[in-house]
Amino acid sequence: MDKERRLGKRHKLPPVAHKVFVATPAYDGKVNTDYAMSLAQSCMHAVHQDIGVVSQVMGNGAFIEMARNIFVRNFLKTDCDILFFIDGDLKWESRAFVGLIQSGREVCAGAYRRRQEPEDYPLHYIEDRDKPGIQIMEGGWIACDRVATGFLCIHRHVLEAMVEKAEKVFIANEGEIPWIFKTAIVDGKDTAVGQRLFMGEDFAWCDDYMEQFDGPIYVWPDFDFVHDGYVGNWHSFMNKQVALAEQEDTPINLIRAEK
Repeated sequence: MDKERRLGKRHKLPPVAHKVFVATPAYDGKVNTDYAMSLAQSCMHAVHQDIGVVSQVMGNGAFIEMARNIFVRNFLKTDCDILFFIDGDLKWESRAFVGLIQSGREVCAGAYRRRQEPEDYPLHYIEDRDKPGIQIMEGGWIACDRVATGFLCIHRHVLEAMVEKAEKVFIANEGEIPWIFKTAIVDGKDTAVGQRLFMGEDFAWCDDYMEQFDGPIYVWPDFDFVHDGYVGNWHSFMNKQVALAEQEDTPINLIRAEK
């Protein structure tokens, strides 16, 4: 029998423009059906855009920061050039996945709504002190300093630099893990003097990134998401907010970057 034609032989994949590691922390290791379908569609789209994709889902109980840090360690062991965090309860457009990868931005994200009413989005856009308002960068990107990690695209060199400076923590059955995602207790910006607030690992990581790389984190506003049943598009949401503010004579400033 010809050993070179045995069933299940592994073939070397041709080179691709990008190789992406999709990382999904899941409370019990399970993901929503919408997530699975979105990932399948994204992989099919990616193939035609010269993008290779590998994915990993991790059930790690309630320790979300531990899961994210283990993902970083696992990613750095591969030859992938982009780490893409996607939460297991999201539904997204394949163009959102491919678009962020092809953007060339070292850190970029999609804006999905929180699982709540009224409609809200977990991000914080950067405002110029002299020109307060939403900064619309060239190409239509929104400059942010804090975003959620549920649809976050990070290039390898960013993580390598942050890991080099990070504390290393030993985890049973995992070994030494670089601890770049961590919760924090911080001073509240809009609270009483001396009041301290809890900050999740996503915003805390963004603060560290901004300090080390001087940002910004680029957010593309016009993607459709469904977050565990909650439908949202930040671009449409902000258009409604702007129209409402104009009716109430409290306009929201939209500052467009000069070309």
